[in-house]
Parts: sequence; structure tokens; C-alpha cells
Amino acid sequence: MSYPLSSAYLYFFRGKVPLLHLKIDKVEFLMGRGMTNDVVVPDPSVPELAARLIVRGDEQYELQDISGGLIRLNGAAPKDHYMPVRFGDAIQLGVYTLILDRWWRKMDRERSRQTRRMSEPHFERGFSSSAWLRWQERFIELRTDQTFSIGSEADNDLVLQDGFVSGYHCQILYMDSGWRITDLHSTNGTRVNGLKVQHAELRQGVTIDVGSASLGFAQNRDEIPASTHGMIAESPAMRGVFRLVERFAESQEPVVVLGESGTGKEGISRALHDASSRAEAPYIALNCGALAASIIESELFGHVKGAFTGALTDKKGAFEEASGGTLFLDEIGELPLELQPKLLRVLETQRVRRLGSTTEIPIKTRIVAATHRNLVNSIAAGRFRQDLFHRLYVLIVEIPPLRERPEDVRALIRHFLQLDTTIPPRALSEDALGGLLAHTWPGNVRELRNVIVRALLISEGSLLTAQDLHFSGEAFNSAAKGSAEGVTTDAVERARMVAALEQSGGNRAAAARSLGVSKSTFYDRMRRMGL
Repeated sequence: MSYPLSSAYLYFFRGKVPLLHLKIDKVEFLMGRGMTNDVVVPDPSVPELAARLIVRGDEQYELQDISGGLIRLNGAAPKDHYMPVRFGDAIQLGVYTLILDRWWRKMDRERSRQTRRMSEPHFERGFSSSAWLRWQERFIELRTDQTFSIGSEADNDLVLQDGFVSGYHCQILYMDSGWRITDLHSTNGTRVNGLKVQHAELRQGVTIDVGSASLGFAQNRDEIPASTHGMIAESPAMRGVFRLVERFAESQEPVVVLGESGTGKEGISRALHDASSRAEAPYIALNCGALAASIIESELFGHVKGAFTGALTDKKGAFEEASGGTLFLDEIGELPLELQPKLLRVLETQRVRRLGSTTEIPIKTRIVAATHRNLVNSIAAGRFRQDLFHRLYVLIVEIPPLRERPEDVRALIRHFLQLDTTIPPRALSEDALGGLLAHTWPGNVRELRNVIVRALLISEGSLLTAQDLHFSGEAFNSAAKGSAEGVTTDAVERARMVAALEQSGGNRAAAARSLGVSKSTFYDRMRRMGL
């Protein structure tokens, strides 16, 4: 009996862990560390080009060793330059093992343990649904008996008409250890929870980014949250925010993102950039509240050599650096009043003049600004210009605080539990989940993430309990209690500062305001306490 070329596959393992499989759909397969090979082995001990798998006919395969004797066939060093390879044979390349076999072939596990002392892949052949993808408002069924392909070519299972998606971009398949995604050497890469991967296991609730498309993955379609560019939500309010992001993305008009500290204002700014045709252009973020007034003008607009003491060379400002892309101005309400007319002029003319120069430089920079302040009150108090307010307030995105969208808490918990793939998966006990759902989250999404990450790092078991959860301010509370028992005042003050910095996401100016002290006093105390 003869078998068509397409019935042969290479199955990849690292140790005993199955990773992915590739169809033998050409007469010559190149293997090695180089990115131009058909099989890329990410191991520094493997040469750029290590071997060729050559198809001589039906069930006739030959391995050419180009590594100088570094590869192994069924555990033995090659005796000849060309070696016959049969179905079931194992090719060792560095720490990876490749097994040649058929898709339908039933693996003889007992023979495998005796001859190669390793487990071979087993594919579920059932026809029941095992997982789901959510793309925009569509739910897409993944089946255990099929390989699901994503790309811009018409014969993919999911076709994405996107200039940043390759013809055959990535594929998702089921193996006995779970669902896996493989990037098919795409131009712009595949990301899982924001991490660029060649191949990765898909865990419950992860987000897959392919080009500008964001896909949610889960084994129960009811547990797939809405997502955009790494941001996760289930609430109607945040779904509305995501729709505004898609609607505003291509506009050149400024966008103002409103929300409390920790709600994800910069994430929305980044999503506006990534969802637009500017995605490959620069994205620059500048925090107006974290820079001293003496340097913020230079950071925004740049300077020429000799403009001030220490200006030894010309320097581009953030507007120039971000030209063609997006400039995110965080805490715009903290911008010094004397610089606001210059910002207004740049917004109106799309030209910038470096500090110390008389020449205007044309730019094409989209502005996204964010603030937690009520700028109307700032105008009344004389801290913000009304004309700048009206120039900025064209498109508004308002992010509700986490306490007003409790349905998002569960989705975010699932997301953060899976975020770090270097940490073994953990489950939540009932008391831990109850504590998380009952908390009011004054630090919003940032605080929730920090609580989960801390719990994952300090927990020693497979189950996170209420004892593993430490909420913002608890360090201050425990230090204050210790003060009554003889702990120094410095320890209490340090705990207050740490809690304020965590609450503000590291924004020192905002932390100083929350404690009611000046920035200079706060900075002095930070230096004194080693923060």
C-alpha cells in the first residue's frame, strides 16, 4: 500500500513534552537553527543548517547529516552521510526530538518506552468540541480532530484581511497535553498574553494577538471575555470602551482618556495605536506629572545645541520622535501652565519648534492624553487653559473604576492567573475568590494584578488561599500596628510611601499628592529610605 506525501508528519518534543507537528508537504525539509529552515530548532548547540529530510518516494525518506555528526537517529550517531528514515524513527537535534510518523498512525506506547524511553504524541479523534476562540463578536469552534489555521490566505480556517498578518500566520492544534499554538514563521509574529512566541501551550482565558486582531481562548465559550490588544473585560461598560477604541483608532483627532489611577488608561492609549494604521510607527509615552518643570519642555519639544547649560547636542522631543505615530501624554492635567500655550500651538499647526531654535519642524503626531483630574475644576482654579481643554476634548474615552464593573473581576482574575507562563497553573480556593470579589479595589486593575502576582509568588501549594492575598495598604496597617509595639516611625512612614507608590503605579508625583506632601519632600524621603 502506498501513502501520499501529505500523510507524513514530523512530531516535535522537548524532552518528553510534545510541542507541535509539521506536515511533510515538500520533497526536501531543511532543519537547523537558522530562521530560513523549514524546521527551526531554537537551540544554540544546533548549527544554522543541521540536516535535510529528503522524500524519495512513498514511505521512502532519507536523512542527510550536515551537522558534522551532531545529530542522532534513534539515539545513535549517524554512520553514513545519508541514512534511511522510517515511520516511528526519532531524530535528535540538540534538546529537541523529531519523530517521523503518519497523522493516523496509532502509537505503540509499550514499544516506544522499551526502545526510545519516551512518550509519543496521541491525537484525540473524537468529534466533540474542545475549545473556542472569540474574535470580535464571533465564537469559533476548535475541534480536537482538526488543525486550525489563521492567516490572510483564503484557505485558512480564520482569514484575517490585515496587512500585518502573513498568508499562513499560525496554527492551533490539540495534543494529549492540551491545546498548542505555533507561529508559522510569520513576518510580524504571534503573541500570547502579549509575549511573542514560536510555540506555546494555550491556557484558559489567554489572549492571542495576530496582527491587529485579538482572539480570546477558552474551553468553555461562556468563559471567553471580550478583549482588545491585551485588555480583558466582560462588563457592558468596558465592551463599550472597546467599541470606542475601534471607532476612534483611525482618526487623527486627539483622544482624551479619563479614569482613576490603575484603570488602564495607557492600555487604552496603546490599543488606539495598535488598532490603527499607525501601529508600526513609533508609540511614545510621556508622564507630565513625573517630570520636573525644568526639563519637560525639552522632553516634549526637543532642543538645539547650546539652548541651555548642558545642551551639548541637538535633541528631538517626544513630538518629533512620535511623528507618524502616537504620543501618549499621561497626567496632562499636571502640565505646567506656562507650557500649555506651546502645546496648543503644536496641536493646531502640527509643527514643533525646538527649545532655542527659530525653525519649525512639521510633524504628523496623533495625541492621546490621559488624566484622573476633573479638568473643568482645574480651569476654574486657573491651573488649566480653557482653549487647550477645548482643543483636546474632541474624542473622549472614559474608563469606569473596577468597583463599578464587578463582572470584570472574575475575567481579570482568570487572565492574571495565567499571565506568567513560568509559574505553574494555580487554582483559587473559595475563601480566596470570595475575598477578591468582596474587595473594592481602590487601585483598580493595577491593584488586582499586583495582588494576584504577589499571591502566585508567595504561595507554595497548587491552591491560592485567602492567606496568600495581601491587599494595598495592608503593609501600612501592619506597620502601624507594629509601631504601637515599638516599631520605629520611619518603618510606618516607609510603609505609607510604599502603599502610595503602589497605588499610583510608581507615579511619584501622584503618590506625593495622595499623602498631602510636596514632590520635593516626597523625593527627599524616598532617597532617605532607600526607595
